[in-house]
Amino acid sequence: MQETKKKSKFGFILKLIILVVLVVSFTSSTYIVRENEYAYVTRFSKFVKIQDTAGLHFKLPILDKIEKIPRYRMMYDIPPSEVLTGDKKTLVVDNFTVWQIDDPYTFMRTVSRISEMENRIDAIVYNAVKNTLGTMDQTAIINSDNRSIDDVNTKITELVNAQLKNYGVSTVAVEIKRLDLPKDNESAVYNRMISERTQMAESF
Repeated sequence: MQETKKKSKFGFILKLIILVVLVVSFTSSTYIVRENEYAYVTRFSKFVKIQDTAGLHFKLPILDKIEKIPRYRMMYDIPPSEVLTGDKKTLVVDNFTVWQIDDPYTFMRTVSRISEMENRIDAIVYNAVKNTLGTMDQTAIINSDNRSIDDVNTKITELVNAQLKNYGVSTVAVEIKRLDLPKDNESAVYNRMISERTQMAESF
């Protein structure tokens, strides 16, 4: 009777061990790709494939490494920066950009990290803003209507995308949130603008 119980207990433990081994083997040889991501598969640090089909997929345990890459659009709020206008006056520009990874292979080979890509976007957008606003006078920029600002945004976006394609990345849009004057000359500029408008009003 006791021997039968021991055999039964041993059989249960053996089945449990086999079940655990099967579960571990299955989980270590599979991975899941969601609809909003890519999977970058490497073997011995060498590229194998990009898996962009959502669902359950198989891999070689231990040998294959999976890195997930965002497939959705991301917004990066760029820190405000000062730029010189065409008439050599300073403006503080606050931008944001909506960007996405179009070519995950190129992205992983050139950058591989979201934070590093945002640093590069920061520098590229700054140069595009500087080159675009550097051809315009400060007063013209401040007095621009929405349509004019949209044209500026479109031009900046085109300049940025021309450089980002080398990283397998593109921007959906680069938008100017705010245009401010530096604190040290803000009052002087506004007083001058008020004076000019007062003179125009008196002439009428």
